[in-house]
Amino acid sequence: MTTLLAGEATTADAVGQEAYELMRRLFPLCRSLTGEGVRATFDVLEEEIPLTRTEVPSGTRVFDWIVPDEWNIRDAYIAAPDGTRVVDFRNSTLHVVSYSEPVRTTLPLEELRERLHSLPDQPDVVPYRTSYYERTWGFCLSHRQLLALQPGDYEVVIDSTLEPGRLSYGELVVEGQGEGEVLVSTYVCHPSLANDNLSGIAVATMLAKELCRRRLRHTYRFLFAPGTIGPLAWLHENRDRLHRIEHGLALSCIGDGGDLTYKRSRRGDAQVDRAVETVLRDLGSPHRVLPWEPWGGDERQYCAPGFDLPVGCLMRTPHGEFDGYHTSADGLERIRPESLAEAVGVCLELTDVLESDRRCVNLSPYGEPQLGRRGLYRSTGGAVATPDDERALLWVLSQSDERSSLLDIARVSGLGYPVVRRAAARLEGAGLLATGGERRPATAPSPVRTPAGSAAGTGNGRLQGQTCVVTGASSGIGRAIAVALAAAGATVCAVARRRSELEVTAGRANGSGRFLLYEADLLGDEDLEALAKALPARAGGVDILVHSAGTISLGDTETASVHDFDRQYATNVRAPYRLTQALLPTLRTNRGQVVFVNSTAGLAARAGVAQYAATKHALKAIADGLREEVNPHGVRVVSVYPGRTATPLQAEVHASEGKPYDPERLIQPEDVASVVLGALTLPRSTEVTDLMVRPMLGDGLATPGLGRR
Repeated sequence: MTTLLAGEATTADAVGQEAYELMRRLFPLCRSLTGEGVRATFDVLEEEIPLTRTEVPSGTRVFDWIVPDEWNIRDAYIAAPDGTRVVDFRNSTLHVVSYSEPVRTTLPLEELRERLHSLPDQPDVVPYRTSYYERTWGFCLSHRQLLALQPGDYEVVIDSTLEPGRLSYGELVVEGQGEGEVLVSTYVCHPSLANDNLSGIAVATMLAKELCRRRLRHTYRFLFAPGTIGPLAWLHENRDRLHRIEHGLALSCIGDGGDLTYKRSRRGDAQVDRAVETVLRDLGSPHRVLPWEPWGGDERQYCAPGFDLPVGCLMRTPHGEFDGYHTSADGLERIRPESLAEAVGVCLELTDVLESDRRCVNLSPYGEPQLGRRGLYRSTGGAVATPDDERALLWVLSQSDERSSLLDIARVSGLGYPVVRRAAARLEGAGLLATGGERRPATAPSPVRTPAGSAAGTGNGRLQGQTCVVTGASSGIGRAIAVALAAAGATVCAVARRRSELEVTAGRANGSGRFLLYEADLLGDEDLEALAKALPARAGGVDILVHSAGTISLGDTETASVHDFDRQYATNVRAPYRLTQALLPTLRTNRGQVVFVNSTAGLAARAGVAQYAATKHALKAIADGLREEVNPHGVRVVSVYPGRTATPLQAEVHASEGKPYDPERLIQPEDVASVVLGALTLPRSTEVTDLMVRPMLGDGLATPGLGRR
């Protein structure tokens, strides 16, 4: 349960009143999908926060949608035979069907009725209707008004324009220290509707004002956009930066008296999902957590399979569930300032979690450290305030192995996140805890031994829990990469033609990681298709795909065999292309990585290797094109260009050239594997795209650019 002190309560009341006042100013404006009503809304918001506006021309294609013409309205009314306005846009912006075409005519009541919308089961409210993508016109009125209309001819006027223009959306970017971003989105396309529209705008604005005052780790991007087409236009414009979105929240229907409700992202267990659920749990008030479903607001666009961004939706009474939804009953009288204040508070608690959550490492992991002598136990008069604080110290020490975050600890322990965060800070101050990666625990006393093959002794488990596919894993660079990935804690799906050689590869790992062996000839379509189907099913998804299988044939262009050219194309180009195609869905879902082990011949062709170099140039093109396609989904792609490397294949090349083979002068496969592992374990804020590796001593040959396994 969260308890507010007197000063905090006063601040919360002020925030609620400020948000309500903002809604009151925005309420009369006639917002729609496009037009001056949206721009006028931004004008008001810019008195509170700075906005950058983007205008998208009508007719612009954004994925499967096309930005419609711009709609603006000055006046609209229905006048009775005596000239009295019986329906008047000046009284409520809801009276006109949004996007109504201009009309000025006189109609008998019988004909006019076809253009009138009411709710017989709610006779005193005016419904909200739109027709964005179909040309028509109409009016909305209460059913009681409709029944009161007398027969006769009525003057009908809609003074509007519907013509090529622009769609507008506004952004505020609150810069943080890191590359990761948090997206906060709300819609600005409804006219005079308070809970369904303005509450989200008001809460987002108050949240943005507060975050502008803070020093932040993440960058916070606030998006105010017309529903559906607005987020799609933004997504289309920002395709190359979507991989930076680490967390997201859509705000909707959040100002009434209903209980707070959270709808999970499509992923279901994203960090933002777990964080919001924990904040609501700690709040101690009644609330609901709903599973993902493709029905609702703009979270549907962010969570579409092609983007799959971790964006959930925070609201109170969901759309469609409260009386008066999409009617004039959704007025300012429905809004409670205290509900707005609480919503802002929950969002700030969420940002506190996202900003401070981290994985820690226990610096004294061999038994429980003596907390009493460090002033961390109540019995010594230390700083621990409550039994929960004391328990939190033990929970944090118990779980801090760089696998569990503070949020994970709060969830598994049932303790409030602020309590866990406070415990972590105290332990850090006492020198017992560090953020993962900053410091390592002291070496264990001599009787305590690290089991052979454990992550602690084999690459620190940097890829623990990840599944890696390595082709060409039976020898050379492919074998070295497979062993290195296993040593880093990964499950390695090793692929090659000869199972006996794959078993040798697994044996070289000395029990590290986990090996799944796949005997397959990538030249054959049947084996390739079977492998493409088996890998995701057996491995349970793929995080890293390494293409290291390859073949080479030497010969001048005049005499080289076309059959050899076809074989090199099939192995070096077609097979990695097809396997990447098959595994791309799971790689995209897991925000994975793809490694193409190319060759320096893929950068510069030499005499006698034209066929091989052509296939390597093609492989580079595939990698470069793929990178542009998948970077927006958080997938990294790296090409490695090794020079001559001490491998069985290189020994065959030297023999065919009639030149001595001195492996000591060449790159060692393990060196290439080390370079690949380094690229794969870089922070996700960074991507290495191309790596050239050369022998330090040179290979002493006339064709130093010929590199391969």
